[in-house]
Amino acid sequence: MLARKSIELLFILKKENDLKQISQKMNLSDRAVRYEVENLNFYLKKFNIGEIIQTGKKLKLVITSKEKLLTKLSKENYNFSKDEREDFILANYLFNGDSRQKVFEEELNVSTATIANDIQRIKEKVNSNGLEFKGYTKTKSFIVGEEKKVRQMMLNFLIDYLFVEEKYYVDVLIKEVITKYFEGIDVKDIRSYLNEIQIKIEKTISDEAHKILTIYLMILVRRVKQKFVLDNFRNEQMVKKSKEYQTIIEILPELEEKYKIKINQEEKYLFTEYVLGSHSYNFSYSYYENWFQLEILVNKLIIGVNSLIDIDILGDKILLEGLLNHLKPAIYRIKQGIKLENSIFEEVYESYPQLFKVVESEIGKYKSYLEVDVNKDEIAFLTIHFKEAMDRREIKQLKNILIVCGFGYGSSKLLKENVKKNFDVNVIDAMPLHKFYEMDDFNNIDLIITTVPIKTKGIDTIKVNPILLEEDIKKLEERGLRKERKSIDIEELVDLIKKFTIVEDEELLKSEILKKYPEKFTELRSKNELMDLLQKENIYVDVKFDNWLDCIKFFGKEMMTKGYVEKDYIDSMIEVLSTYGSYMLINDNILLAHGKTNEDIHKTGLLLGVLNKEVEYLNDKKIKFIVMFSSKDGNEHLNALLKLTELMEDKKLFDKLDGVKSSSEAYDIINKLM
Repeated sequence: MLARKSIELLFILKKENDLKQISQKMNLSDRAVRYEVENLNFYLKKFNIGEIIQTGKKLKLVITSKEKLLTKLSKENYNFSKDEREDFILANYLFNGDSRQKVFEEELNVSTATIANDIQRIKEKVNSNGLEFKGYTKTKSFIVGEEKKVRQMMLNFLIDYLFVEEKYYVDVLIKEVITKYFEGIDVKDIRSYLNEIQIKIEKTISDEAHKILTIYLMILVRRVKQKFVLDNFRNEQMVKKSKEYQTIIEILPELEEKYKIKINQEEKYLFTEYVLGSHSYNFSYSYYENWFQLEILVNKLIIGVNSLIDIDILGDKILLEGLLNHLKPAIYRIKQGIKLENSIFEEVYESYPQLFKVVESEIGKYKSYLEVDVNKDEIAFLTIHFKEAMDRREIKQLKNILIVCGFGYGSSKLLKENVKKNFDVNVIDAMPLHKFYEMDDFNNIDLIITTVPIKTKGIDTIKVNPILLEEDIKKLEERGLRKERKSIDIEELVDLIKKFTIVEDEELLKSEILKKYPEKFTELRSKNELMDLLQKENIYVDVKFDNWLDCIKFFGKEMMTKGYVEKDYIDSMIEVLSTYGSYMLINDNILLAHGKTNEDIHKTGLLLGVLNKEVEYLNDKKIKFIVMFSSKDGNEHLNALLKLTELMEDKKLFDKLDGVKSSSEAYDIINKLM
């Protein structure tokens, strides 16, 4: 009988013929590989398909028939593993409601008792997904429960089997079940709808997210046609505010007309949530009601990680925005039960084990706030963001490179990070495969680095591994890529220029330098932004309050008097603080106070308060300092907040402010620390 190892060998032989390399890949001895060769040759010759020829330490697969290998090496000759049997049975229960146990026995060539044991394990798996395995008999069985959970289970199953190469005979069987289920649904149509959405919302969705959305939209159409519809959507108000929702309700009528279905509001809300939760290359977080809370958490995460590594990454706006852009869709994925198709955990952990452990430890502190367990796959992505930030403080690039990856966003980030770490090049962009084929302008690209074979239009291209191996680095060096160099802070360069000449417009000079040499210089300081917002009259010292609520009301009234906000903003601030408690604190006694971003904000503002003595706060915490701010667009305050965080950690700002007696004294301390 043929086992999974035998079929695995067939696929390896398409790319590799060295016996030693094959043994390592299969984790077998040379002798065991030869045994698999003998076993395979028996069946290849039996069906007149071909032969594996061995010459010394080399193996060669010679195919004499164009018929599909997997179809010929059929069930009579294939020994299904337990996992393969369970997947085949589960596929039938999910996508072929009337599934007969006797058919499983015949199709998989096993006994009644074996199938019964398999079904029992499937029942446990179904239950673990919050669904019910409804009374199976020898004739039929069904999976029932909340519609959203049924679709989640379908989606996670299809990710492994839809739009992937068939490697084993069980893949062929499962693909037949899936194809029959989605009969009549045109995948090209579904993808065209998604591409239209992608264009209108002006976001580039990764290949992995594109696949997830394609599958989910196919499930949506089929389930609605079967009269299985969603109800009781919980995040309506938040989703309705998004540009994604407005785009989707414009486009879905085309889908309704095409497939003669009626998509209800709950379906539109949930699909929007999937789009919002997709792991995009430029995810926008600003529409979320609680984005300030997430921003504070991310700042605390950065501070925590920074305290445990050798390189100072405080004040890196790219890191802050990258983490914000990743975490919100990550939380959605986890809460919705969506798994990432392409895990990068093993590669990241093997390459950066200490950094991974640091990030894992720090993010674990906020489990109760996030209300989810951040899994190792998501932590691996966060680790890459931190690794890139560390590299930005050391290395910058020069030559024009385009990175293309077919394995999803995570692999693309890994490759980009590795290239930037090792070479002095300018990474123009990192994009998924489907976006690459939409490109028509390659004039400014010197080299394309890709993880998958691609057809290019006369551009030098090199295929590498997602994490560069020694052989990859050697190949890139041979293509003329120069080794790494140190980055230059634009502020330091301008300071040097000012020593020898008069600079009439400092900001224009910096802007032009950054525009011309974007990868050679960095702008990591935020002095001007902080001092522009934190004027002397916005600093309050030696102020006394009986409780934290009086404190908030006082500073809130000052925000109103200065024309930053309306009264309703103060009410929303009190609501936010009451809800999130100690999560709004940094370093135990510094309160970051704000409300929700809405029409109650007239302009971005920042107030700093140094209290005469500590006041009681929620959860047995105490407040000695307060930073209250409003942000008109969710971005204007970022650099100022980053700089304040940097001063707090590096220069012990609040230790120096403790005990000051005037606003002028406090202002001078802050200005000198800049």
